[in-house]
Amino acid sequence: MHVMSNTDRATVSSWILIPIVLSAWAVGRVNQAEDDGGWPREINVPEVTIVMYQPQLETFAGDHLTARAAVSVTKTGETEPLFGAVWMSARVATDRDTRMVEILDVTVTAARFPNATEEQLGSFSELLQREIPKWDLSLSLDRLLTSLELAEKEQAAAANLSNEPPKIIFSTDPAILLMIDGEPKMEATENPDLLRVVNTPFMIIYESQAYYLYAGNDRWYFADDVMGDWQLTHFPPDEVAALAPPDSVEAAAEVEETDSVPAEPGPPPRIIVAQEPTELIVSDGAPAYTPISPS
Repeated sequence: MHVMSNTDRATVSSWILIPIVLSAWAVGRVNQAEDDGGWPREINVPEVTIVMYQPQLETFAGDHLTARAAVSVTKTGETEPLFGAVWMSARVATDRDTRMVEILDVTVTAARFPNATEEQLGSFSELLQREIPKWDLSLSLDRLLTSLELAEKEQAAAANLSNEPPKIIFSTDPAILLMIDGEPKMEATENPDLLRVVNTPFMIIYESQAYYLYAGNDRWYFADDVMGDWQLTHFPPDEVAALAPPDSVEAAAEVEETDSVPAEPGPPPRIIVAQEPTELIVSDGAPAYTPISPS
């Protein structure tokens, strides 16, 4: 089994997004203002046709900016393009009176085409570096500042992403994973004597120094501590049971009437409480292994 690193995940995510971004830009071209710089732009040479879509700003400080752009490359005689991305840096000249920005001294700093060979990648990069500086590139200062604001928001959102894998719990007997997002947070219910834990997808009710967990099919558990040892109970307090979803009893009765195969006897599923990202794997008894036939 190959486990992807954080870098692998980020790279795969980037390539998955490129075709989506290309489609969004292509649709958006119809409504672009006249100061869009004439995107997308094409580079036509005997071997290939390169289409570069409107660059997306990454940084803008003083008279220097960096940006990235989606690119498609179609070989002559073929119809299926190769998709990739390029990163660029440039010097800019800003006219405050006309509120226009002229792009100068463009340098292609990186290019990535996941389905291209090393030779093709070098050829594409060389062609882009030769042709892009020839373009007369200018855009609205207001549009540039708006792009910068969006780029900063994207970077802030990306900084909060976590690629840490969840905790894995393996159980050889029936179990239910009870997820609570951090420390339990309780809020009042319509009944002033009852509180509900709200930072969990499960219904957990606190009443008279005990917690009650609704596990579906009219099944309830109770525990003295929300993180403690949960035990099945057939007699939750009436005021607690009244908070169960109104169709739960009817749904359970319907299942009993229509299911011709009786449920196998056995202990009820145990409750496993987690306060951090966790995945539960349950097997029917001890693992049974079998050889994998070579392909």
